[in-house]
Amino acid sequence: MRKKSLLLMCLLSLLMVYVANGQNVGMDKVEADELLYNELKTALPPSNQIIPVLPSNRILKKTNEDNIFKVIGKSYQVESLRSDYYVRRKGDKYEILYDSRYPLESFVNLLMNKVSDNEHSILITHHQYGNVVKKLKMPMRNMFNLLARTMDVYCFVTAISNNKIEGVLVFHNPAKNLIHMFEVSTDTRVLVKGKSQIEANLYSNIPQDNIRSLFKEKQSK
Repeated sequence: MRKKSLLLMCLLSLLMVYVANGQNVGMDKVEADELLYNELKTALPPSNQIIPVLPSNRILKKTNEDNIFKVIGKSYQVESLRSDYYVRRKGDKYEILYDSRYPLESFVNLLMNKVSDNEHSILITHHQYGNVVKKLKMPMRNMFNLLARTMDVYCFVTAISNNKIEGVLVFHNPAKNLIHMFEVSTDTRVLVKGKSQIEANLYSNIPQDNIRSLFKEKQSK
């Protein structure tokens, strides 16, 4: 946990340096953070249920669990931050894995927006520029409907115990080379039991070059 706190302190320090490089950039960051907060508050649910695209054999990788496969995606900045997700083979077909016996794989699928009946809420603590902190609670599917339509999604699990799982969820805007980073956690005992709550710290509008160095530092520890 101490290393995690140090990572966040480094992240915020780098972000302050980036913003302080110019008055216009600083103003843009303030406005961008506030805009994102307001967009999240008013985000609508998707008009249709998610219909995950199930994989062809060429992108499947067998795991150590019977009939459980990883669908190979791509990495972003560092190898551990990826767009992979998990499926289970039933006969000659595959289904998205969402099962309490597989908390890590199920959490990844939830973060990658592959769970079609996602009824979870997410409690977001938004750390904005200028030491502004705001909170909001919203349906998780509304967040994905706002962000995942125009941004690439990546995640990785940072810690798991009997009762708690933690991870990082990143939305990357390729046009602006900026990311929104959520540090997320939940109780593994309620992860796949309908309506439960995910908790998240959100750091928004971060330059992607800062993230590359921070994640490499995290991996080396």
